[in-house]
Amino acid sequence: MLEREYLRESLSYVLSIQEVQERIKFEFVEIILRFISDWLVFYHLGHEVAEDAKEYLSDLQLKVQKTRENFDETRQKAQELKNKYMDSKLKPDSEYTKQGYLYLMEKKFTVVTWSKFYCTYKKQTKEFSMLQYNQMSGRAQQTIPETLTLASCTKKLTEFEKRYCFDVIFNERNTITYTFQALSEDDIKAWIDAMDGKESANLTLSTKCSEDSKMDEAGFAFVKKCIEVLEQRGLEEEGLYRIGGVSTKINKLLQMGLDRKKTEKERLSFFEDEQVGGHGDILESKTIASALKQYLRNLNEPLMTYRLHHAFISAASEYHT
Repeated sequence: MLEREYLRESLSYVLSIQEVQERIKFEFVEIILRFISDWLVFYHLGHEVAEDAKEYLSDLQLKVQKTRENFDETRQKAQELKNKYMDSKLKPDSEYTKQGYLYLMEKKFTVVTWSKFYCTYKKQTKEFSMLQYNQMSGRAQQTIPETLTLASCTKKLTEFEKRYCFDVIFNERNTITYTFQALSEDDIKAWIDAMDGKESANLTLSTKCSEDSKMDEAGFAFVKKCIEVLEQRGLEEEGLYRIGGVSTKINKLLQMGLDRKKTEKERLSFFEDEQVGGHGDILESKTIASALKQYLRNLNEPLMTYRLHHAFISAASEYHT
């Protein structure tokens, strides 16, 4: 009984294996044939559709080409109209060599204010006109600009934080010096060039002939001491490195801290105690910060040297990326 059951199961297993092997031979081929047949039908239908649409596609291609040509022609005409319109609008302003907004410094008693003016300059006649601008209303305060004749223009050397300043003297008021501030470095260069201005003689002397414009051992010790003092007591103060000190105190601090006739210990000894020697008036945090900024500003070469400028920029770019 067991033998017969064993034989039946064995033969069934063998027949199943035989059936699988034989089925593979025709089922795989049938799948390939079906794929090839469907593929041929697809491309045949595609060929027929392409033949039917050939005339339509040719007509559409011609229309697209004509539309592109019309677009190029229209764009060219629009550009010409734009140029003509801009030329017509800018033509009245072409008589001015330079024009734009400037800030005029005005002193009233001990208060210094800066008023905004719209200024124009004609190089041929040296006519300089200015129209005051009200920043609150956004309109001009005057209806007729004040016109003066230029006598001289000099780039201003200042000890305060205002940059891009230049002095102007007019023939009608040759006893008054007008101090204007431009909007940027490029703007002041444009005004100076337009009015044939010149550099201040004091600017050359202060930057080229002074020993304080060199970063030597005395200067390095002074910078290091200023930073140490500010880090010890000034980090909690409002406006550090922003609020400027008094010019006379700054100059006195620089003169004492950079006195190369003394030793380093003697030069910097007044930092130790504000009360010793009566130097407390020049040891305010804002005075020290302003002196440090002024010394670094007047160096012949910046701390980020010209030679290594591009290397610093590359390093910073790699850090941010």
